[in-house]
Amino acid sequence: MYAFVNDLSLQKPTDSDDKAVSLLTELIEVFSTLKQYKIEKLRVPEAFKTEFIFFGRKPLKGIIEGLAGEKYATQRNYILTIFNLISEIRPPEHARQIDEQEIERICEVSYLEAPSIMLTQAHILQLPVVSVLSGIEFECDFIDCVTLTVSANGNRPGVTRLKNRYSSQNAEIHHNYLISLQHGIEFANKRWNPYDNPSWRTDVTKEILNAASYPHEREQAGSGEARRINMKAATAVLEANGWDFNRNITRYNRSKPAVWRVYTNDFTNEDVYISVDLDEGEFEICNRHGEWQVTRFFDGRPTGKNYGNSTSHNIRIKNSK
Repeated sequence: MYAFVNDLSLQKPTDSDDKAVSLLTELIEVFSTLKQYKIEKLRVPEAFKTEFIFFGRKPLKGIIEGLAGEKYATQRNYILTIFNLISEIRPPEHARQIDEQEIERICEVSYLEAPSIMLTQAHILQLPVVSVLSGIEFECDFIDCVTLTVSANGNRPGVTRLKNRYSSQNAEIHHNYLISLQHGIEFANKRWNPYDNPSWRTDVTKEILNAASYPHEREQAGSGEARRINMKAATAVLEANGWDFNRNITRYNRSKPAVWRVYTNDFTNEDVYISVDLDEGEFEICNRHGEWQVTRFFDGRPTGKNYGNSTSHNIRIKNSK
């Protein structure tokens, strides 16, 4: 999957080659934060590697040549990684969608009165944008652009809001959107089964639990502390895998001692619920009626528990007075 570089943020003049190098380094750092969502290529303008003038100064080749010698080896190698991350050519899987738009109508997207092919294609494909902070106008979570559509009925102006990544720290604002993109990539050719695979971002889930020394830390703690550790681990894993806290249904189940929070997701047409058993440190997954189906550890492995026809692990999905 691709993100699109905001080429306008690469064209604003800077006052030194050092600043240009710093901004290019920052571009790699910002884009690298998208890799956890399976966005692994950055779409850039044609001739980006050879002719594109960065920050009003020189092309990429000239910038790299200016980093000669051992002193600049780290910066030079870092910037060279751009060559492995970018795509100048429109990907075949995007060509049809873009061509259809161009046949039906001519669409141009501008930001601050400057047109951009990259922002236009990001708008057509509804994919994220990556900017560098060459100016405060690019320090925004959403780029509010003007669109101009030319059709048989004449010119039609409009607006579009593109999701923008400008900092390696501004991850949370677009987390749910990026999760949905990744989910679409991973399950494009197969159906996702939340009962079998609630923690579907396997690598990310593993990193979260390893960083928390889970479940080892919980196993060394007393019962009260274990509940706190379970709560922290469950929250991190569920949010990382695109499950959303459902405040209302959690409230309906307040009287159930085993339920701490109930989570739902937007990836399936059928309602599926996860209730968190804080005492056991487990996910209890229920169907759209709130009926228990399976119990899994936080990493998604089955616990092997089977409650049969017992209703003690069901949850209430409607308020009852």
